[in-house]
Amino acid sequence: MPRLMKKHVLKLLFFSGLFGGVLFPAGAQIDSTEKAEWRLFPIAYANPQSGFGLGLGGLTTFFWGQDTTLRPSLLQSTGSYTTKNQLLTYLGWDIFTGPQPYYFTGEAGYYHYSYRFHGLGNFTEYADYEIFQYHLIRFWSSYLRRLGDRPQYLGLRWNFDHWYRLQLAEGGKLARGELPGTQGATTSSLGLLYQWDTREPVYFPTGGHFLRVALLHQGPYTGASYENSRVALQFNYFQELPWGGILAGQWQSLHIGGPRVAYFDLGLIGGRRTLRGYYYGRFRGRHLQSYRLAYRQPLFNRWAAVLFGGAGRATETWQALWPARFHTAGGLGIRFRPILSSSLHIRFDLAWGDGPMQLYFGIGEAF
Repeated sequence: MPRLMKKHVLKLLFFSGLFGGVLFPAGAQIDSTEKAEWRLFPIAYANPQSGFGLGLGGLTTFFWGQDTTLRPSLLQSTGSYTTKNQLLTYLGWDIFTGPQPYYFTGEAGYYHYSYRFHGLGNFTEYADYEIFQYHLIRFWSSYLRRLGDRPQYLGLRWNFDHWYRLQLAEGGKLARGELPGTQGATTSSLGLLYQWDTREPVYFPTGGHFLRVALLHQGPYTGASYENSRVALQFNYFQELPWGGILAGQWQSLHIGGPRVAYFDLGLIGGRRTLRGYYYGRFRGRHLQSYRLAYRQPLFNRWAAVLFGGAGRATETWQALWPARFHTAGGLGIRFRPILSSSLHIRFDLAWGDGPMQLYFGIGEAF
């Protein structure tokens, strides 16, 4: 990455840690006596593609203004650098405002990283992959308004990814240029978003449900390299058990239609968003289904334990999705609550799928 750009990215990462204090200096409060504070934590990881990585993360939760009847808002920021000269930066937000019933959520980041490409469809071999490196500028944002007094929101969603300076494995499937996106591309989709959210508390639910429906389109008028449309559905359900444990379930479905879709913009099975235990993007396709279950048990003070499992499949055609077999995975994890007045947890998970054990570290629950 050019030195000047790296300098500016590192500046952005630093100042994002001060974001809460700059934008909300007077009104952002945890309660009537405690101001919002950032909690910092170290990040360390290792894998063959990136080498050894070190970084720093930060998070804060707060209420908008003096109104503690609103749901708590969240700001989070992470950044890390690897021994293979790769950089990952991220700033995310969930803002519930008052007295107007608006909800803003999104993320912004810069990534110079690498992933595995196993091919397309639901039947690729684990040992058959190639590594591609990339630079990515990412920004997505949702602007939602609550519908009356009901826990339902309707609004707009914009997703923007600019992939550039791709480095592909020589002689590999991607280097042959047969798939859209191998020269880099911009994906920029705009559309409607509906959410029905009764989760309580929002960041570690003990009850309620969450439904999201997104209808998105991208093409020349949105600044995208390719034209296609997608329907994304997600439903989460949470139930507290008599002895204090929590049962959580999730169903996801994605369907993409259109003449061309960049290979990195397809539905992905694997990773924390769909199926922990499989490498991120292990299976790729236009059509995707995934199911996940988790049992969460609060332990003592700030700690909790989690057992989880799931199944997922991804195919290139709608017709192939239904007979396709499900890939299954499972694992366990530990949760730590850094801010006593918030339900937000930092999580560490171990999961097993079709390869070696996968490690996951993140802010908030996987679903």
